[in-house]
Amino acid sequence: MRLNWLRRAGMNNGIRALGQQCSARRMQRLGGRVEGGRVLEVGCGRGVGVQIILERFGAASVDAISIQR
Repeated sequence: MRLNWLRRAGMNNGIRALGQQCSARRMQRLGGRVEGGRVLEVGCGRGVGVQIILERFGAASVDAISIQR
């Protein structure tokens, strides 16, 4: 999938990272941690979500994929 300049800018900025932190807090309240689990993240962008998954959710490993052109 080709991204236009606006979507590319939105994917790789600090505001998105803050949004991911807020979403992680909500998801942690709803589903809890995945201690030692294996997680798949689709659409990882620059990888901020991978860091959050490892630190906040206790995953042992994260498989991440993102299509960027």
